[in-house]
Amino acid sequence: MVLTEPSRGREAERRQLTVLFCDLVESTRIATTLDPEDMSDLLDRFFQACTSAIVNFGGVVGNYVGDGLLAYFGYPIANEDDAERSVRAARAIVESVGRLRTPAGDVLQVRIGIATGLVLASGARDLDRPERGVVGETLNLASRLQAAAEPGEIVVSDPTRRLLGKMFGLRALAAQSLKGCGATNRVRKTVNQRDKKLTAMCDRISCFILVAVRS
Repeated sequence: MVLTEPSRGREAERRQLTVLFCDLVESTRIATTLDPEDMSDLLDRFFQACTSAIVNFGGVVGNYVGDGLLAYFGYPIANEDDAERSVRAARAIVESVGRLRTPAGDVLQVRIGIATGLVLASGARDLDRPERGVVGETLNLASRLQAAAEPGEIVVSDPTRRLLGKMFGLRALAAQSLKGCGATNRVRKTVNQRDKKLTAMCDRISCFILVAVRS
């Protein structure tokens, strides 16, 4: 169900947004082994796989950042299940990128961070360039969670986890200190969708890690 429709020319507004940040693992090493043309082709296929998954689940690519990308779920159009959509998109990204190969036959992998929180969306919005005017700690947190993930993992913030409920199985991890993101964060990994064996949470920690199921 669509909850919020986009509008143009409005003043800046605070709104909840789920942000997905994904990054290609070992892209620097891969680049040293390929000709620039081959690396460009590989990145094109990588971005196409990521973008397709994001769009299929109702997200919008906000920006391409080097060998990664930033996507929004809940902006410019919000849905009541944006957190779920972001996780399903992330899992699809892990699966589709895992089918890509370098010219040498190496399998590509991604790290993904997902965070939900308040952002400020300015009145300068443009549906063709939705990254314009969106600011807030949530964007930075998604990037930091991505950096904390292992290859093939999806890291989610605590607010995202609360919105997911028991839809995905989670496994608790040790406390993580995320640079530039304040307090230590609670982390968990998803094992299987609708996994009933959810481990107890530790009260002293505050974000979560979610692992995409590998085929």
